[in-house]
Amino acid sequence: MEEILRGYRDRAYALLAENRAQSREGIELLVRERLPHVAAAMQAGGKPLTTEQLEALYHELLEISFTMFSLGYTIAHTVDRNASARV
Repeated sequence: MEEILRGYRDRAYALLAENRAQSREGIELLVRERLPHVAAAMQAGGKPLTTEQLEALYHELLEISFTMFSLGYTIAHTVDRNASARV
Protein backbone atom coordinates (compact mmCIF):
# COMPACT_ATOMS: atom_id res chain seq x y z
CA MET A 1 0.00 0.00 0.00
CA GLU A 2 2.83 2.40 0.86
CA GLU A 3 4.40 1.79 -2.55
CA ILE A 4 1.14 2.63 -4.30
CA LEU A 5 0.77 5.82 -2.27
CA ARG A 6 4.38 6.79 -2.99
CA GLY A 7 3.73 6.28 -6.69
CA TYR A 8 0.70 8.59 -6.57
CA ARG A 9 2.65 11.15 -4.58
CA ASP A 10 5.55 11.08 -7.02
CA ARG A 11 3.19 11.46 -9.98
CA ALA A 12 1.46 14.40 -8.27
CA TYR A 13 4.84 16.07 -7.70
CA ALA A 14 5.75 15.53 -11.36
CA LEU A 15 2.46 17.07 -12.54
CA LEU A 16 2.92 20.03 -10.20
CA ALA A 17 6.43 20.62 -11.55
CA GLU A 18 5.12 20.48 -15.15
CA ASN A 19 2.34 22.96 -14.34
CA ARG A 20 4.78 25.33 -12.68
CA ALA A 21 7.12 25.15 -15.68
CA GLN A 22 4.26 25.88 -18.09
CA SER A 23 3.03 28.72 -15.90
CA ARG A 24 6.52 30.19 -15.66
CA GLU A 25 6.88 30.06 -19.46
CA GLY A 26 3.53 31.79 -19.95
CA ILE A 27 4.37 34.50 -17.44
CA GLU A 28 7.72 35.13 -19.14
CA LEU A 29 5.96 35.57 -22.49
CA LEU A 30 3.42 37.98 -21.02
CA VAL A 31 6.07 40.06 -19.28
CA ARG A 32 8.23 40.15 -22.40
CA GLU A 33 5.21 41.35 -24.45
CA ARG A 34 4.31 44.09 -21.95
CA LEU A 35 7.88 45.24 -21.25
CA PRO A 36 8.00 47.89 -24.03
CA HIS A 37 4.77 49.45 -22.73
CA VAL A 38 6.05 49.52 -19.15
CA ALA A 39 9.39 50.98 -20.25
CA ALA A 40 7.63 53.66 -22.31
CA ALA A 41 5.44 54.60 -19.35
CA MET A 42 8.52 54.86 -17.12
CA GLN A 43 10.33 57.18 -19.54
CA ALA A 44 7.58 59.81 -19.53
CA GLY A 45 9.45 62.04 -21.96
CA GLY A 46 12.89 61.26 -20.57
CA LYS A 47 15.80 59.37 -22.08
CA PRO A 48 15.21 55.80 -23.30
CA LEU A 49 16.29 53.09 -20.89
CA THR A 50 19.67 51.48 -21.47
CA THR A 51 19.88 47.79 -22.30
CA GLU A 52 21.06 47.07 -18.75
CA GLN A 53 18.18 49.04 -17.23
CA LEU A 54 15.69 47.31 -19.50
CA GLU A 55 17.08 43.88 -18.55
CA ALA A 56 16.92 44.76 -14.83
CA LEU A 57 13.34 45.95 -15.29
CA TYR A 58 12.47 42.70 -17.09
CA HIS A 59 13.79 40.59 -14.20
CA GLU A 60 12.00 42.71 -11.61
CA LEU A 61 8.71 42.37 -13.51
CA LEU A 62 9.23 38.61 -13.77
CA GLU A 63 9.84 38.36 -10.04
CA ILE A 64 6.70 40.37 -9.27
CA SER A 65 4.67 38.29 -11.74
CA PHE A 66 5.89 34.97 -10.32
CA THR A 67 5.13 36.14 -6.78
CA MET A 68 1.64 37.31 -7.72
CA PHE A 69 0.94 34.04 -9.54
CA SER A 70 2.13 32.03 -6.53
CA LEU A 71 -0.04 34.05 -4.17
CA GLY A 72 -3.07 33.66 -6.43
CA TYR A 73 -2.46 29.94 -6.86
CA THR A 74 -2.10 29.44 -3.11
CA ILE A 75 -5.20 31.47 -2.30
CA ALA A 76 -7.28 29.69 -4.95
CA HIS A 77 -6.30 26.27 -3.66
CA THR A 78 -6.80 27.30 -0.03
CA VAL A 79 -10.28 28.60 -0.81
CA ASP A 80 -11.11 25.44 -2.80
CA ARG A 81 -9.85 23.23 0.01
CA ASN A 82 -11.77 25.19 2.68
CA ALA A 83 -14.97 25.14 0.60
CA SER A 84 -14.67 21.36 0.11
CA ALA A 85 -14.13 20.82 3.82
CA ARG A 86 -17.38 22.62 4.66
CA VAL A 87 -19.52 20.55 2.29
